[in-house]
Amino acid sequence: MKVKNTIRINKENINALRNLECVESIEQNGRDITVRLKPEYTDGKLEARKGEYLVQWGNKMWQRYGSEAINLLSKNPGAEAGKTWDA
Repeated sequence: MKVKNTIRINKENINALRNLECVESIEQNGRDITVRLKPEYTDGKLEARKGEYLVQWGNKMWQRYGSEAINLLSKNPGAEAGKTWDA
């Protein structure tokens, strides 16, 4: 499955994050940012924090990734997608 969209959670991307269909709410507390995802758009964790990434797959589902995991994903997207979404 292919990656359709990737966005990093940071201050510069707040407006773009607000426009994503998967985002339920965004909380900013000082320097910290927490993005809450709608449960129907992910099979993973419902919260993502500043510095993490949101990745949309070809099946329109979203998943949160940390910085190390996103690097592994970009090196081998096919294998990572298989581990993530295959039942």
